[in-house]
Amino acid sequence: MQRHVILTLGRSGSNTLVNLINQSPDVLNIGEVLGDWNRVRQVRDKLGLYRGDDAAYLDAVTRPSGLLHIMNTGRSIGRLVKGKVSEIKTFQKVSTLGFKEFATLMADNGQRDWLSERADVKVIGLERKDVLARLISWQMLDETGVVRAATDQNAGTTALTLDPERIEGLIETVEDENTLLNGMLDELPSQRVYRVSYEDFYRDPESRRQALTEIFAFLDVPPCDPEIRMRKIIARPPQEMIANRVDCAAALKGTRFEGMLD
Repeated sequence: MQRHVILTLGRSGSNTLVNLINQSPDVLNIGEVLGDWNRVRQVRDKLGLYRGDDAAYLDAVTRPSGLLHIMNTGRSIGRLVKGKVSEIKTFQKVSTLGFKEFATLMADNGQRDWLSERADVKVIGLERKDVLARLISWQMLDETGVVRAATDQNAGTTALTLDPERIEGLIETVEDENTLLNGMLDELPSQRVYRVSYEDFYRDPESRRQALTEIFAFLDVPPCDPEIRMRKIIARPPQEMIANRVDCAAALKGTRFEGMLD
């Protein structure tokens, strides 16, 4: 059985990507695993497994381990209750197991080298290149608590008020995270990595379909035409989402981010 990881950052469309590839009967990606808010991490901690050994923990969630059997059983029960019997998966039929995680959490948990030390793990690198758009989506999440939207009607429309004194630092933080992500991907052999940008993947249905075709081929599984089930939580250009854009633009004057809010 093969292993894979989606390496990304928050507010980069990774929940949708996981949902899409999981619609293939050959793929099982259990989502985020390192944050203490994640169910798999909570189960791990409750059972007292892999304490102080996150490397072994990441190995366990990419193989048919006891922990993964527990999580997949819970997942299967959830699908059964929702009447989605076709989405129940067994390890005997799945070709590739994996998780998705943020580059920041991998580094913060001392696992920056986990990928480079495991030559069999394939990596899908998903980056949102538009730093301002990711910042606004991040701030929108903090304000509304909406992680994802099931329909376009849920898309965010309320403008945000940002602290002009913090705007430069916030942009730099998002930029630094993108640099970390790309640095981790650059450390890996190119044949083990498939890179995709949020902007290309979500540009239109055809570009998304082409990227998915390439991703399934990269994972060595048959092609699949999944249904997109989530929508953006921000429906407008990011500049228009800042209620005090004039003040924030003034605060950025003279910095290397000058003009970003135009």
